Amino acid sequence: MDKKTLTKGDICPVCLSRIDSITIREKGKYKRQYVYAIHFYKGGDGKRHRYECYLGPANEYVVAEKTNNIGLKGRLEKDRFVEYLESILTYYKISKEIDTGKALELFDKFMELLTKVAVSEDDKKKVKEVLQGWIDKLK
Repeated sequence: MDKKTLTKGDICPVCLSRIDSITIREKGKYKRQYVYAIHFYKGGDGKRHRYECYLGPANEYVVAEKTNNIGLKGRLEKDRFVEYLESILTYYKISKEIDTGKALELFDKFMELLTKVAVSEDDKKKVKEVLQGWIDKLK
């Protein structure tokens, strides 16, 4: 697995515990593969117990992809939301099915996110430079 996928030691997106291992199981007549995070803990009885969290399909969501076409992925993929956003933005750019008001609403949400994650002075400087570049394009 590459760095984009969850592995042993990562935080499980379902239960927020550390992942002890990952397993893939085939199910159904089409032999589709599904990914599970495995967690171990010591119970009150002193024995080692196990529980699993479903992370999604190993490849893609077959049925959902037929109507959405944005590359839906299971929780195993760390950068899935960024990739979803890139797909959605590309769609809107090509289809032009978005108005200025909705685009500004999305921009405002991105700015809200940026103010929460850009905490260092260097990060804030980068954000200001990008914003200034966009302001210059509007002149």
